[in-house]
Amino acid sequence: MGKSLKQSLAEFRARWREARSFGVSLRDLNRTRRPSEAPILLKTRFGEFHVRGGDTDVAVIKQVFVNREYDFSRLPQSKDLQKAYEDILSAGLRPLILDAGANNGASALWFAGQFPRARVVAIEPDPSNAELARVNTRRAGNVDVLEAAIGAQEGRVRLIDNAHKEAWGKKTERADDGVPVVTVPSVLANYPDGRLFIVKIDIEGFERDLFSANTDWVDAAAAIFIEPHDWMTLTRRSSATLQKVMFSKDREILILGENLMFV
Repeated sequence: MGKSLKQSLAEFRARWREARSFGVSLRDLNRTRRPSEAPILLKTRFGEFHVRGGDTDVAVIKQVFVNREYDFSRLPQSKDLQKAYEDILSAGLRPLILDAGANNGASALWFAGQFPRARVVAIEPDPSNAELARVNTRRAGNVDVLEAAIGAQEGRVRLIDNAHKEAWGKKTERADDGVPVVTVPSVLANYPDGRLFIVKIDIEGFERDLFSANTDWVDAAAAIFIEPHDWMTLTRRSSATLQKVMFSKDREILILGENLMFV
């Protein structure tokens, strides 16, 4: 059965919006690019990004800058968060934003632009993603890329290809060797002149590990963004520990795109 006129118009509008933002329809771009190809420079109205073949990189950029899934400026709580940011600066300290699961660096760039006097630590375990994040965030000047996983305890993890077609990153699993695991306290220790401000967490189900112990840092953050992955991990209940920790706190819960935002 052919497409209805309504479906065709909706598709045309979507491609037109993408062309306005990216200079080309994402479908047209993805059709001509293979995942194995070297990254190319994509000039958008949000700035320049290096993207690989396939649809993941441009989809991440679209999620952050077009859908604005980390934009809380329209929420009444934004005034409190702005005050928290300014209070840290007034104390002579630097606001720290931890971007756990930074992927290609798009979300780190977003936070770096919104809070230019903050230091954003982009934490990404996948070497290919981490390298692209370094390239994409170089222009910001206030982003550090840390090639590591993040969990409740230091150690090592191995990266596993994610079979779920909707997933954008690799899963992590504890192992005897592989990618190093950092903790929130160990990252903060590297910034003695900083104070935790925002934490963004999108770690493909490893949030179960992150929230299993050593969660005192939760109380220090003014805002925490978390994308749960129960939909991806099925019976593993990957959000069980974060539910236990976060729902015990006296915080407001908001929904922004795919994220729960705790303030």
